[in-house]
Amino acid sequence: MTEKQRDPRETRGREKRAGENSLPHEQAPVEQAFPPAQSGQESLPRERKSGLGSSVGRRFPRVFLLPTIEEDVWAVPDEPDLATWAAELKQAAPVILAQGEKQKDTLDSADAQISAALSERVQESVFDLISRLAVGGIWVLVALVGLRLPGWLELFDMILLALGLGFTGYAIMRYGSAARRWQHRKIDAKNGLLKAQWVKSPLIERIAAALQLRGRLDPSQHGQLPDAELLDANAYRKLIAEGVTSRAELCALGQAVTARMGLQKGQGKGLKISDIARKAGLDIDTAIFYRDLAMAASEIELDQHSF
Repeated sequence: MTEKQRDPRETRGREKRAGENSLPHEQAPVEQAFPPAQSGQESLPRERKSGLGSSVGRRFPRVFLLPTIEEDVWAVPDEPDLATWAAELKQAAPVILAQGEKQKDTLDSADAQISAALSERVQESVFDLISRLAVGGIWVLVALVGLRLPGWLELFDMILLALGLGFTGYAIMRYGSAARRWQHRKIDAKNGLLKAQWVKSPLIERIAAALQLRGRLDPSQHGQLPDAELLDANAYRKLIAEGVTSRAELCALGQAVTARMGLQKGQGKGLKISDIARKAGLDIDTAIFYRDLAMAASEIELDQHSF
């Protein structure tokens, strides 16, 4: 499926809204396929409360286990900065938001994806350390050779040697410590996921249903059920109005997806969707879906600031 084939959403237009709770022209097939969420849905914890019910300011780190068209899961931490997210795991066990009941293979897949992301940071730090140690080693070697030269060159080489040793020590302190910290964060993430609280998310269930529908439709049929396919921001506005999700949760998911796919301002510029999908570990169709979700969430977030 190409992006051009998915352009029917452009013909849908932007509806003027009288308010978030006034959404006319509901489609009967969409209502039947997606019944409104029940009022007894589980709440999504964000802060740990003390026994007296007062907040003690400890945030629950969250992981969105998002479905894909290939019926796999895609683990997306809600904190764009992995270092901050891993540090939060020391304060509280994470909350995993998923579409179904807890399953070991799903949790293992999430653990593997997050461990892989943290392992990349470890490897980057190790590479930085090795490259700078190589520079420092050459620097010291040149200085040692120069010490054999007589006169003022010997004094110059002694200064050069001191600088080379200082640079090498600095590299070990900075980049060696960074590699050790990332390794500890990887261990903290693995231990934290073992104690994670599993919460069924109505929003992720709707996303899974939309992806399944997209997988069944012929390319010529895409765009005929924009709300069922979660094609644009209007479809997500209706989910908010139905109580399936909240504006805050949708925007948090959009920001997390944006960071996970590397779509922050300036980062994804000039990249093809195939490159973005490969970097995020997704198939192209799923990457297009979540790119559109992030754009819709950003548009809805801007709505809030425009009023």
